[in-house]
Parts: sequence; structure tokens; C-alpha cells
Amino acid sequence: MSNNLHIEELRKEFGHQREIVFEDIDDFYRSFTPDIPIATVRWRIHALLEKRVLYSIGRGVYRLGTKEAFFPVIHQKTKKIGCMMRDKFPCELICPTHDKHSDLLCGC
Repeated sequence: MSNNLHIEELRKEFGHQREIVFEDIDDFYRSFTPDIPIATVRWRIHALLEKRVLYSIGRGVYRLGTKEAFFPVIHQKTKKIGCMMRDKFPCELICPTHDKHSDLLCGC
């Protein structure tokens, strides 16, 4: 299956583009196999997403590479408010799924 994905050719073809739409990927695979079923193209896109060659930025819109992870910055004032709420109220009322072994909001 990996050789059917044509990953290197895909990178060469679309490496300069910021966004790749489904129709472009469909045309790309039809250049190799003109009678390819649309379901097969969708499965190949799915495989490319799983291999992290592509990532989705919208419905039918993709980008090459991997998405950067988002790590929010929790400011000291927010942590202080979290500590005050934890002291005044039971943790279960604030955050029922909070893991008692890891303090995400409170560093005290």
C-alpha cells in the first residue's frame, strides 16, 4: 500500500503549496491510475493522514507535514485563582475529571 501512496511524488508535486484540496489529490492519483475509484482516493488520503504525511485544516483541505502541538501558557494569576478555588471548594465540584496526582492549574 505504501508504494501506492506515492509519498515522495506527492511531496514534490505539492510541497510548494500552502493548501491542497481534495480535487488536487484526486487529480494527482488519477495521473497514475486514470480509472481509480473515488473511494480509493479517500482511503489513500486517510492513510496519508495516519502516516502524518498530511493533516486536515478543513473539510477537504489538507496541508503537508504535521500539525504543531498547542501548549497554552497558564499565567501565574490564573494559577493563583485555581489555588483559591481549590482551597474554597472541593476539587470534584470544579473539575470532576481532574487527576489528583497532577496539578495542572495549581503549582502550590
